[in-house]
Amino acid sequence: MKTLKILFLSLLTIATISCGDDDGPENLPVNAENIAGTYSLTFFRSQETYNETVNGSTVTRVYLEEGTAFNNAIFVFNSNGTYTSSGTYTYDYEEQVNGVVVDTDTDIDSLTSSGTYSVVGNSIYLSDADETFEVQTLTSSNMTLSLDEVDGDSSYELEIRFTKQ
Repeated sequence: MKTLKILFLSLLTIATISCGDDDGPENLPVNAENIAGTYSLTFFRSQETYNETVNGSTVTRVYLEEGTAFNNAIFVFNSNGTYTSSGTYTYDYEEQVNGVVVDTDTDIDSLTSSGTYSVVGNSIYLSDADETFEVQTLTSSNMTLSLDEVDGDSSYELEIRFTKQ
């Protein structure tokens, strides 16, 4: 019994020592100083959902866009609260009606814009987009922004990921 107790305590000690912080970089406080920098756009995904009644039946339309290629897609957030974006990204588009794909396409979108940004809590407001994004992740190397809006029978979800250069 004593041997079993020593073995258990040894295993517990080894398990405790070997469990380090391997969850990746720690999130930084969301402020202009930590956001400031040059970022490459690495991920873009949006989904718009509309529910409407047609002839007494509910019809659900879903519009999906997902970035597939990013060509010099750069965002620069300056510490003075201004930002610029440049480059292009290619995205796949899909339209669904009641879960059935009815249209697909591939398109290229330009990111040429500039404006101001402000940080409030864990959110960042971009003047050019006139939207407030939730900062999901902010580390020394990555930033993830999301946007979730619901308006009656429609909703919009967006996730954007960046890698800091």
